[in-house]
Amino acid sequence: MYWYYCTSVTCNLLYLAEDTYMPSKRRCVVKQLRPIHNNPQIYQLVEERFQREAAILEELGGANDQIPALYAYFSSGGQFYLVQEWIEGDTLTGKVQMQGLFSEGAVQELFMNLLIERKTSSLYGWGCK
Repeated sequence: MYWYYCTSVTCNLLYLAEDTYMPSKRRCVVKQLRPIHNNPQIYQLVEERFQREAAILEELGGANDQIPALYAYFSSGGQFYLVQEWIEGDTLTGKVQMQGLFSEGAVQELFMNLLIERKTSSLYGWGCK
């Protein structure tokens, strides 16, 4: 299973994976960042943001239940990878299918939570949980 999204400087793939090197075979998310411009300055910018994101995820991931823990990060072949904790949960589609349409108050609460999460992830330049 994977998800795909692009920013102005990268195309990103998120993979649901299994850590076969751990006894628990824990699930994790592998975030692959691919620079979309063949430009050394853009590549350097992406690399700097990648390093910053990894450092902040290491610091915040264990202290905030809204941010997955960072298990590993590395680069290979001009692409960058973050390996993060998989947090089990419902999708918005699943919730609507189970609960029906949301009330105005529930939608406002949902958006406020998303904005808080997005603001936290924006502290390091980009983010997707």
